[in-house]
Amino acid sequence: MIAKAYSGGISKSDVSTHAGLPKGSKFATGTASFDASIEEAYQAIESAKKALESAKDEAARQAAQKEIAKWQPLYDAYMTARPQLANGVESSVDGIAYIKKDKNGLVFDKKFDGVYIVQFSDGARIVMHDPAAAGWTYQTFAHHTDPKNGVIHGYQTLGDETVFGSLPANGTATYNGLTTAYLVEGGKQRQLTADVKAVVDFAKKGVRFETLNSQVHSLNNSVRTSTAAAGYNIKGTAAWGNVNHFVGNAKTTNGLSGDLNGKFYGANAAEIGGTYGLKNAADTEQLIGGYGAKRQ
Repeated sequence: MIAKAYSGGISKSDVSTHAGLPKGSKFATGTASFDASIEEAYQAIESAKKALESAKDEAARQAAQKEIAKWQPLYDAYMTARPQLANGVESSVDGIAYIKKDKNGLVFDKKFDGVYIVQFSDGARIVMHDPAAAGWTYQTFAHHTDPKNGVIHGYQTLGDETVFGSLPANGTATYNGLTTAYLVEGGKQRQLTADVKAVVDFAKKGVRFETLNSQVHSLNNSVRTSTAAAGYNIKGTAAWGNVNHFVGNAKTTNGLSGDLNGKFYGANAAEIGGTYGLKNAADTEQLIGGYGAKRQ
């Protein structure tokens, strides 16, 4: 199932035809990959029921019963699975603090106000930043969890990559964007957002990366509280060779350190996106995040 979520709520689909209701009379969270199959199964069952009622001989009755026996288990399975997936989406949205409004009904920042959630039946989940909210054309990043495989927090960058041969050979460029991350300490996790600035030197194949205006977000009865967290502002450097991606190191103001990764996206390296994973010396505190930025 996929759904868009932002400060105004969660996207819904018209599911009226799943139960033979007039279109526009019932809506439910998200869009499931099998929504069309639910309608198909419902229509097949209803058609078979009518055939059973009008059957004039045993052969016709058996044919109708066979159709019902074929489609009813599928319909029941779909109708059970859909609300389960919707519950997963809604649970995820309930926990995303930075898209919630504060006590005054205000949105934190429009460029952070939107995610797409992909919920899988095995419990895995992807939360992808809405590229339109951030003003991006070629890339975005996503947070993913996979409980069955032990993935609590993972980030990935994705999009239309710039081929190495199309990267500028000279000049510099400044990229502005944003990041979201999870700050994990002692089993407690908090959500962090920040602005991103990166300066790229194409001749030297180097990147200077930093985050600014770090904020930690929490929820109390679905009301967001945002607190400045300058100690988690990041500075780092990275480089690349004969490839379209760069790797390097980064460090927060308060001493977390680790890897910084990124790629170029779009025509003429119009955007960058990537991930980072930082921790303290004792590995008791981690900062894991993804970012994206647009060339200015």
